Amino acid sequence: GLGVRPVLLAAVAADEPGTRLRGLVRACGADETLLLEVSDRPTTIKTRYLAAHQQLLRTDFEKIKALEPAAEQALLAK
Repeated sequence: GLGVRPVLLAAVAADEPGTRLRGLVRACGADETLLLEVSDRPTTIKTRYLAAHQQLLRTDFEKIKALEPAAEQALLAK
């Protein structure tokens, strides 16, 4: 390996995708405490549609709006 530890700094919700993301981050050995739980949006889901090993389409299920200032500051403080 490269001798580095991956980090993911993100806002996630207390929903199934957020729980799944936390588990994946933990399984990779990254620090899950850098994920900030927010209540005003769902965890973003990006789905890629593939055929014959080629991406045909990607759909994003997300709430498009800026983080609340307090959440933004909490995330940046991590």
